[in-house]
Amino acid sequence: MKADPLAEAPADAAPLDRRELRDRAVGGLAWLAGGRLVAQTTTLASRVVLARILGPTEFAQVAMASVVVDLLELMTGRGMAVAVIQSDELSERKRSTALWGTVLQGTALAGLAFAATPLLGLVFRDDQVTRVSQVMIAGAALLSPSSVFEALFARRMNFRNIVLRKIVASLLGAGLGVGLALAGFGVWALVAQRLGAGLLFFGLAVASSRWRPSLTFSFADFRELASVSVGSSAAAFTVAAARQIPTFAIGRYLGAEPLGYYAIARQVVVQPLGYLTQPVQRVMLATLSRLQSDLAAHRSAYLRAQRTLVLAAAAVPALVGSLAPVAVPAVLGAKWGPSVSLVQILAVPATIGVVAAAAGAAVNSLGKTRLLVAVAVVPVLLQVAGLVLGVGDGLEGAALGWTGGAVLGLLVQLGTVAMAVGAPVTRLLAPLAQALPPAAGCAVTVMLVTRAGAGLPGLVVTAIAAIVGLGAYAVVLRLTAPEELRWILGRARDALARRRRGRRGQARVAPPEGAG
Repeated sequence: MKADPLAEAPADAAPLDRRELRDRAVGGLAWLAGGRLVAQTTTLASRVVLARILGPTEFAQVAMASVVVDLLELMTGRGMAVAVIQSDELSERKRSTALWGTVLQGTALAGLAFAATPLLGLVFRDDQVTRVSQVMIAGAALLSPSSVFEALFARRMNFRNIVLRKIVASLLGAGLGVGLALAGFGVWALVAQRLGAGLLFFGLAVASSRWRPSLTFSFADFRELASVSVGSSAAAFTVAAARQIPTFAIGRYLGAEPLGYYAIARQVVVQPLGYLTQPVQRVMLATLSRLQSDLAAHRSAYLRAQRTLVLAAAAVPALVGSLAPVAVPAVLGAKWGPSVSLVQILAVPATIGVVAAAAGAAVNSLGKTRLLVAVAVVPVLLQVAGLVLGVGDGLEGAALGWTGGAVLGLLVQLGTVAMAVGAPVTRLLAPLAQALPPAAGCAVTVMLVTRAGAGLPGLVVTAIAAIVGLGAYAVVLRLTAPEELRWILGRARDALARRRRGRRGQARVAPPEGAG
């Protein structure tokens, strides 16, 4: 019987030399980013279909419920997962303690959140929000152990397992959501899509893992894991709470329909990039944690990753901002026209989130949890201040204020990380300046293409402009930062070469049909 190459081995993470660690990090990021791209393309396509079937009110109700549910999901698994990945030694007892501790924590927090759901309905003046939040909270509690299984795969840098299971789960979840929407289930179609994908991934992760928790729990191990997870959970909670503040403010003071426009804009541009921050955080945390005893190597790895991320992510606001006037009506329908300006504005803080994720992983991998909390709190305060100043001017004012706070917050984060890793802040700011020329070239090119194709169908113009715009970005990047582009392409070629060698190796050692 063939062994499952994706299964989690019982042994703890083995030490790697620096070259192998770099290769696994690049390969892991390629797997996770590629997998996220496939999964999010599937989810985004289903959301486009759902947006044509449902209206702003249904999206607003799920967004209102998510104010509590998103925070609950982070608090029940995020911190313990980080502690599992970062732990120097992970015994069988500690693994089981991490899982049962997560279950207990998730159940307790879900109980408190469930009891508070009537208040959520009162705040937003919508009883349906209470019912939606209750179902989503119950699902979050049920799914809390999945974060530990995912962390165990990430600890061994077995990212391929995570990716393949999430792709399957997202495909089936998307089909479930669209099917229920067509059947007339309204807002419950959106709820089913989210919970269905989570349950499917949890089941697939458990089924593919050889490890099963034992009925043991150590308070000493729990305290050790909690000492790491508390700081990480606090920072993650702060960031997640900040992301929910616009939802709360818009839903409470501007109403359900404006929130629906904001919610779809967030799902089109913010959430896909937000999901990209997860593989960035996981790969960088797993990689940099192994270098925490060598600060010079840690600093070099972070600076290289930060440059690559900035130059890759800068294409997003340029492309999204210039495409939105054509793409949003063509893809979502004319009824979502008020979301165009929101998509353009929110592309900036969404992209900043990717870079900020790398900064958080760099500080977290050094065990400087107090500094991590400080890095998270200051940007949040700046964004909240911007939102308060702008919400009086409506949706666009709120989005612009939020974006301005995110830009200032990024500068604070980069300065703090520079101090933590011992690098001049100018080295962290330099990639931002390098990204400006290719981003401008991309935006100008897209605007010219969309103007020239004004008589063509919107979807056709969107596709052509996106391809040409990305090509323009690559050309300008080749002229202004050729060494960075060569490094990125070189790592991509190395990852593909390793994958081909791995497949040939598996083919050589595979037993003949019918053996064993």
